[in-house]
Amino acid sequence: MNKFVRYSLFTAISLLTFIYLIFVVYHKNKEKEVIQWLKRVPQSQEHAERKNVIAYESIEEWEGAGRKIKGVENILINFIDNGIKDDSINPPDVVFALTYVGSSKSISVLKRILVDKHQWPSSRRIAATELGLMRIYDAVEPLCKIVSSRDEEPLLRYNSVAALSEIGDPNSILIIEEYIEDSSVRESYRNLASKWLVKLKEKIEKTEKTKYCERR
Repeated sequence: MNKFVRYSLFTAISLLTFIYLIFVVYHKNKEKEVIQWLKRVPQSQEHAERKNVIAYESIEEWEGAGRKIKGVENILINFIDNGIKDDSINPPDVVFALTYVGSSKSISVLKRILVDKHQWPSSRRIAATELGLMRIYDAVEPLCKIVSSRDEEPLLRYNSVAALSEIGDPNSILIIEEYIEDSSVRESYRNLASKWLVKLKEKIEKTEKTKYCERR
């Protein structure tokens, strides 16, 4: 290998290393920006002061600021998968943020969190609630399994019932009815589930009528 080739190869490697280092520094700075944004979620000012930040005045303002951060969704997903190096932020904080600034790409992440028993219970509750609000029909089966299992956290089962009532799938009616009849469930949860079941049946009936009118 002559000197010119060796020099060219060394130059190319040096350039690639420099570009890589720039990328790493840029990514780390973006992660720090996202962490600061996470700390400023609107809560009590006392809570914000413990994190040495000033919270945004409204959730809308906070959400808007988050959406302006380039790559925020991917960074949040990375935090969920690999952890976050800041003791003042818990995994549920990250999942909560993802429900505000995530896209359809986040749906698979939320479904994964929902069924992962190693996740924080509050992370799973947030995932269940968001999948319900988004009316993700693919989430019906895992939500039904959670509602049916007495081994699951009571509040997660409760949130899953609420999510199923939002999605409006007829296949969830029997599961919710069994939940309402389950004497091991807190009475206040069962009473609310009964109201949700009525709304669910009304929603399904309305959908069926709409489909019938469209066919005519």
